[in-house]
Amino acid sequence: IQMVDKYNKAEHDLLFYMLNSKEVALKYEAKAGFMYNDQYRVIASYIIDYYRKHNQLVFLNLFHLSVLHY
Repeated sequence: IQMVDKYNKAEHDLLFYMLNSKEVALKYEAKAGFMYNDQYRVIASYIIDYYRKHNQLVFLNLFHLSVLHY
C-alpha cells in the first residue's frame, strides 16, 4: 500500500474539481495559484489556460493541447 500525504491528496482532489468546474479553476488561480507537486502545477496551468479560452472543459481537447506543448 502506498501512502499519500495529505497535501498531495488535496492537490489531486483540487485538480479533479478544477477539471469539472471553471469556477473552481478560476478561484484556484485567484486565491492559491500554486501547487507543491510539479506535475500537478503543470496540469493546473493547462486547465487554467484552457478555461481562459473556453467555457466548458473537454478533456480530449485539454489532452491534445498538452501533447502539442511537448
